[in-house]
Amino acid sequence: MAIILWRDIQKIFSLPLLLATGGMMLFALAERQLTTDSMQQFLLRMLSDHYYLTFCLTPLFFLYLYRSLEEELPFVLIRSKTFSRYFFRKSMAIAVNSLILVVFQVAAVGIASTGLASRNVFPTNSVAENELFFEFTKYWETPLFAALCSALFLVVGFSLIGFMLQTMHHFLEKRAIAIIGILLYVVMILALKIPALSKLPFVPNRYIILHYNFYSSTAWIWTAAGVAIAGTAGFLLIRYGWNRQLKIKIRSQPKGLFFYYAEAYGYPSTWQFYSASFY
Repeated sequence: MAIILWRDIQKIFSLPLLLATGGMMLFALAERQLTTDSMQQFLLRMLSDHYYLTFCLTPLFFLYLYRSLEEELPFVLIRSKTFSRYFFRKSMAIAVNSLILVVFQVAAVGIASTGLASRNVFPTNSVAENELFFEFTKYWETPLFAALCSALFLVVGFSLIGFMLQTMHHFLEKRAIAIIGILLYVVMILALKIPALSKLPFVPNRYIILHYNFYSSTAWIWTAAGVAIAGTAGFLLIRYGWNRQLKIKIRSQPKGLFFYYAEAYGYPSTWQFYSASFY
């Protein structure tokens, strides 16, 4: 089983990791030109920039995740003895790869911040660009500790999303996972401009970006509940329902002249996409 784990961990060392690290390096170097932050403040600012996390890091993580999804090989399942043991090893690999991805981001920011002063305190000037820092001071005493918590939150969020999409992939086709991933990403983008949307429990932003849970005192409770529900549901499905199948089909009978002639020339008049059945 260690071989399977190591094989899955090696998948992160690919184009998405290279692009994510290079993207963070370029972004951090561009931001460093005019910054007055200390090294610790700069690290926190980069790791909490929701535009970079949304438009660069998250889609690259989805790309890695989609490329790593694969059908279970019979001989691998036999060696694993139980399916749940095999599946949770793969989930462990996703968690490790999420950690590697975030560590590379932190390293890129650290390299880009070389030469900045070392002051592990939050800025006291109340300019607009430090508004987010003011929110962090409510929970943490130093920017370095807040940055480490933001990085850890990214790891946990990516691990949870990877676990859920891998669970869905066991029951659905890979094409369906791609559609679900795209829909989640669209919701994530919309949440940037629609504050009310970012407060909903199923929006990915609140599980990836730490400061999306600052809007109310109950936000942390809803996020923790979402993690518990998603994790428990995935665990129960894999532990007790792994040998079942879920098929989703949508049948429609289109009307019109075009479809009439299409049926006349041998094309199906009933267009079948995907009936929900779990057996």
